Amino acid sequence: MRTARSVLPYVSVWDVNVEGATDFSVSAPGTLTVPASGGAVLQVTIDASDVPPGEARAATLYLVEQTSQGKRVLHLPVTFIRE
Repeated sequence: MRTARSVLPYVSVWDVNVEGATDFSVSAPGTLTVPASGGAVLQVTIDASDVPPGEARAATLYLVEQTSQGKRVLHLPVTFIRE
């Protein structure tokens, strides 16, 4: 779980995409709505059942603001070591 906080003076809606996951999956909602000067929870779930124990993996969550027509893009790294 991550919390997105906004300093923007308007409600922002973001498209959420994941890239780089190969032998694991990252689930997140397709969009995230963040209130003006507020916060919103981004629920992220990782299924690493196919990753060998002790191995590390990485992917990137991209948030693209809809109203900026792709000009505002946030990159959130997702890294883990399977126990």
